[in-house]
Amino acid sequence: MTILSFVGIFAALGPLSGAREGAMWPAVALMVAGVFIGSATWWLCLSGTTAALRTRMSFAFMHGLSRVSAAVVAVFGVIQVVAGVRAVI
Repeated sequence: MTILSFVGIFAALGPLSGAREGAMWPAVALMVAGVFIGSATWWLCLSGTTAALRTRMSFAFMHGLSRVSAAVVAVFGVIQVVAGVRAVI
């Protein structure tokens, strides 16, 4: 996800006009550091919460949650396939 964040931010900014002269490098470095720190913080919070809650959930609940998650991902996949086929036709 971090790479996608970088791609999205740099695509939104467009070509950096002052990048060759070196005027934009501090801003670019600050933006890269901000995206990295934000992604690392999110990952630590998410994995810490998961580790803390994992011991409190039963196997049956986790199994059910996995099935629901798989169904949601499958539905999104079918929606994207249908949208792709409609775009081609």
